[in-house]
Amino acid sequence: MGTVRPSTVRAVKRRTQAERREGTRGRLLDAAVLVFARRGYYAAGVAEIAAEAGCSTGALYDHFGSKEKLFLAVMETQLEPWMRSYSEQVEAAGTPAARLEAGVAQWDKLVREFPEGWLLLVELWSVCVRDPALRSKFAAQYDRLRTASAEVLGSVAPRSVTSQFTSEQLGTIGMALVDGFALQRIADPATADPELLLAVLRLLIHPGLSRDS
Repeated sequence: MGTVRPSTVRAVKRRTQAERREGTRGRLLDAAVLVFARRGYYAAGVAEIAAEAGCSTGALYDHFGSKEKLFLAVMETQLEPWMRSYSEQVEAAGTPAARLEAGVAQWDKLVREFPEGWLLLVELWSVCVRDPALRSKFAAQYDRLRTASAEVLGSVAPRSVTSQFTSEQLGTIGMALVDGFALQRIADPATADPELLLAVLRLLIHPGLSRDS
């Protein structure tokens, strides 16, 4: 049996430490999402976020430096999974009708299973629009959501629609609908159900779209 070299042991140890550090960072980000959504940015304390993550406040400062930087990290990391989840569901569907239904179904799933996501989006908007230094950062991140929305609607809408609206305009329409419906649904689950959202999208984007199109 060969001898394990010390350099190999050190490399394994370094990888383990890196994995642990990445795990701690991930828990802090997940905890920050919940606490910022639940308490708001200004009321949320670093001790509460650290406790939610099962970490020390020292670990939070070690990874992010400040509550503001943690807030920005949340904004930068949370939007990508959202966009990917929509893209994966829509791309797996076949017909335009099925793609539209898949997008609305994913919206419904996120509203039911992760309402904190929309509360966090509102909090991000509320904080960033009041701070010129943060506003442009939020606008850049939100534009990524708008682009994803445009891609979904662009894959469904006929040429008669895409010739009238730019891709950015389609994205704006899509985000206005899904965000507005989500906030109403969270406030009162009896309103703004997915079937209504789907009907509105069909009416606005493709009136002639049937389930088999």
